[in-house]
Amino acid sequence: MNSGFTHITVLLEEAVEALAVRADGCYLDGTFGRGGHSRLILNHLGPDGRLLGFDKDPQAIATGQALAAEDGRFVIVQRSFAELGSQAQELASPTRQSCAAQ
Repeated sequence: MNSGFTHITVLLEEAVEALAVRADGCYLDGTFGRGGHSRLILNHLGPDGRLLGFDKDPQAIATGQALAAEDGRFVIVQRSFAELGSQAQELASPTRQSCAAQ
């Protein structure tokens, strides 16, 4: 069902710029939504970078699964933001020192 609502990502460039994305970094998008921030983060990541997306909404998950199919650096997880810590540890590479949350 389409309610006619269109999501507009605000402060997209500013938010991603503030992350100072490293090409080989590991990042978390705790509220993936429709992927606006995630897509821009992926544009800044190199081949060794990693991005984990979290959301509970089935539509967001479907969008995230399509993005994950296109880009192997991205993983979407249907979980609450509250579970981010435990799930991120499970999914992040053991060689990475830290992840930045958006």
